Amino acid sequence: MQSDLPPAFPSGAASPASPVPTPAPAPRDYRTAGAFLFAAGLTTGLCALLCIVLLFLCFCIGVLWIPCLAMAVITTVCGWRAMHGERVGNLRVVNALALVAALLCGDLIGLVLNVLALVWLSNFAVSSWIEGRDAVASSPHGS
Repeated sequence: MQSDLPPAFPSGAASPASPVPTPAPAPRDYRTAGAFLFAAGLTTGLCALLCIVLLFLCFCIGVLWIPCLAMAVITTVCGWRAMHGERVGNLRVVNALALVAALLCGDLIGLVLNVLALVWLSNFAVSSWIEGRDAVASSPHGS
């Protein structure tokens, strides 16, 4: 079955070059913050698991740390995604909630790692990249 329409491209003609926008790679500080969040999620998860087991055996109140364990899992997953350069739009919210979870679990290592991730995420280039804006074009200092 042949079509009556002419061919889209005559033989020998190249297809038109359509500019395909490629996403900008993740800034290095964003990946570093992701590594901090990944490590903080692991340490907070271990502390929360320890709190669940010990406090459940001793006082039957270990279930109170299950939300902290869930937050540690979410932090670990989001940190892994950010560490590999995937854009996670709610990473600052995850970081804030992970700070609270680390504080409730008494995880000092996770607390320090979350504060470091917060510092790295507050960089202007990282904030612009997370929101999908061009860091150079929207710089407050101009260019």
